[in-house]
Amino acid sequence: MTGRVDFQDPDAAHLSYGDGRIWVVQSEGITAVDAATLEIVARSPSITGGIGDVTFAGGAAWAYACAVDESGQCSFEILGVDPTGRIDRTLPLPAEVAIDAIEGVGDDLWVATSEREQTTKTSARGGRILRIDARTGEITGAFDVEPNSPTAKSIDGIAVDGQTLWALSSSSDLLRIELGTA
Repeated sequence: MTGRVDFQDPDAAHLSYGDGRIWVVQSEGITAVDAATLEIVARSPSITGGIGDVTFAGGAAWAYACAVDESGQCSFEILGVDPTGRIDRTLPLPAEVAIDAIEGVGDDLWVATSEREQTTKTSARGGRILRIDARTGEITGAFDVEPNSPTAKSIDGIAVDGQTLWALSSSSDLLRIELGTA
């Protein structure tokens, strides 16, 4: 081991690399650590509702969180965090949509979503992948994954290598999707 940063936060769980920094999800927000010096160089303001994951695209760290309204309902949103730690963009999603995974490549955000009403007693509907331009916030593509699956209710993880999107379904299937054909 050549270095260490002790966050003193048992909830520090997810991380991503981008722009010479390691972006770490902690219980209260997102912290940026200089990858060369291991110094903490930025912290986001507190993010309520819990942060699901973090990735890097389009010159910013991106995370998703559940924003709770006055009635106690959760609406998912995607948050852009600039290099200073400031949340400079919020992309809300419709109330019936849950975010299950997020991945960034270049200027693109890939977001796996599912319908929120799904439970173990409802029929499976698969998931939907959104492609979002991280520079503009525009949805530039969307496609369904396993829409008629007998078991998959969501996409639990995604990875992208530029030409291929890999998705892990809630039924533990690893799916390969060639992006030129999706």
